[in-house]
Amino acid sequence: MFLSHKAQSEFIGLLSPSKRRRARRNKTRREQPHGCRLALEPLEERRMLSMILWDDAHDTNGDELSGNYSEFRDLVIAADHTITELDGSPGAITPAVLAGIDVLMIFDAESSFTASEFTAIQNFVSGNGHLFVAGEHASAFARSSHNTLLAPYGIQFLSSPSSIDDLNFFNPDPLTVGLASVEYSSGGALNVTGPGTKILGRTSATGHIGYAIDSNNRVLVLSDSDALKNTYIAPGNDNERLVVNMLEEFIEIDPPPTELGIDLNGSDDPGIDFVVPNPGYIEDSIPISIVDTDLTVTAGGGDCGSSVTIDFSSGSYSDRSPSGLLNDIYTEDGFTFQTQNSANHVDGSMADGVFTFHDGSINTSPNIIDVDMGGSPFGLTSFDVVNLTAGLPITFTNSVGETFAASTLGTITPPAGQNWSNITSFTMRANTNNDPVFLDNFVFAVGGVGGGGGTETLFSDMLAGSSLAFSR
Repeated sequence: MFLSHKAQSEFIGLLSPSKRRRARRNKTRREQPHGCRLALEPLEERRMLSMILWDDAHDTNGDELSGNYSEFRDLVIAADHTITELDGSPGAITPAVLAGIDVLMIFDAESSFTASEFTAIQNFVSGNGHLFVAGEHASAFARSSHNTLLAPYGIQFLSSPSSIDDLNFFNPDPLTVGLASVEYSSGGALNVTGPGTKILGRTSATGHIGYAIDSNNRVLVLSDSDALKNTYIAPGNDNERLVVNMLEEFIEIDPPPTELGIDLNGSDDPGIDFVVPNPGYIEDSIPISIVDTDLTVTAGGGDCGSSVTIDFSSGSYSDRSPSGLLNDIYTEDGFTFQTQNSANHVDGSMADGVFTFHDGSINTSPNIIDVDMGGSPFGLTSFDVVNLTAGLPITFTNSVGETFAASTLGTITPPAGQNWSNITSFTMRANTNNDPVFLDNFVFAVGGVGGGGGTETLFSDMLAGSSLAFSR
C-alpha cells in the first residue's frame, strides 16, 4: 500500500489570549486514518503576530523608539510583535512601504501628510490594515492634517480646549478593561462624528473625549502621545495597562475569515488550497477563522487521508468452499475482490502481480466480481487493463448507480461527471466464458476527509473565538 504525501498534512489550532487557559483543560486531538493528523492545541508560541510600522518621517521634535518611547517599544516586543521605525520626511509613507504591514502608528506628527500619503494610508485601512494615531494638544502637532486623515473614520481633533487633563472615565470595552485613570501631560480633545464610532475614554463621565475607535475597529485614536512616553508608563500603572490592552485587543485582531478549499483532484499538488492573508505571521502558519463550534469540510477525493494502490503482489487468495479447487476471493490492504458465482474464479498466483478472473472450465458466464472495503467509503481513481479477450468490454457499476465500460488497454479512469469518489462498492462484469481478464494497479482514495468524499466533522467542541492554521 502506498500513502500519498498529503498524509503528512497537519492542522494546528491558534487560540486567542483569552481562551488559552480554558484550552489547557479542553485540549482536543484527533488522529485520522493513514496518518492525516488533525489537532487543536493551545500553542503559546504560535499566536498571530503583527508587523507594526512606527512613523518617524513626520516628527520634528526628536521622538524615537529607542529614546523617549523605549518603554512602549519594549512592551510591543515583549508581546512578540515586530515594530519598525520609518525614518525620512513627508512623503515616505507609500503603498510599497505599507505592503506586509498590519498596523501603522502615527505619534503627534508635527509635519503635515502629503496628498499621496492620505491616499496610501486610507487605502491601507480599507485593505484591512489597522491605524493607531496618538495626538497632542491643539498647537503641538499638525492638527489640521490629522483631521484630513481621520475624516473618513468620524474622529477629529478639536482646536478648543487647547488641552485636557487625565482620562478618568472609560466606557466598557476590551480596550478599556482595568483602566481607572490614564495620566496625560497635556492632551487634545476629540470629537466623534461618525455613526458607530465608539467613545472609549473621557476626562469624566460627561467630560472631554480623549480615546475613541471607529465603527470598523480599524482606526484607534488617543489624544495625547505623551501618555505613552517613558515618563508616564510604569510597571502596573494604567498607562501601561492601556498599551497591554491595545496589544491584545487591537494589534492582535484576527484577519477576516479565509476560505479553506480542499482540492483533491489537482494534477500539480493535490491537497490544501489557501490564500495567505498576510505574510507577517510566524512559522509560515496560515490563520483560518472558525465561526462555529464545528468545522465541517466537504471533499471529493481523500488525498488528505491517503491514496492506496492495490498491486496484487502482497495480498492473499482464498476459496469460500474448502473443497474448491480454485480461488474466488482476493484481499489486500482492506479491499476484497470476490466473485458473485462460486463457479467463477480469480487467479491464485501472485507471481506476476496481476489480477485475473475467469469462469474456470465450467463455462459459467458472465463473470462478476464484487469489490468493497468492508462497507467503508472510498473512491476509485484509476486501474490498468493489461489484457483483453473476446467478449469484452468490462462493465463497471458502483454502489450509487454509476456505470461505464472499459474496452481498451492501458490506464483507465472513471468518466468525468460520474461519482466514483464516494462509494462503498462496485462490480466488474465480463462475458468471458473461459477466457481470462487481466487487470492491475487499482488506485483508491481512502480515509482522510469524508473517507474519499462527502463530509466529515473534523473538529468538534472547539472554543468560541479560536482559529486554525495550516502548516506544511
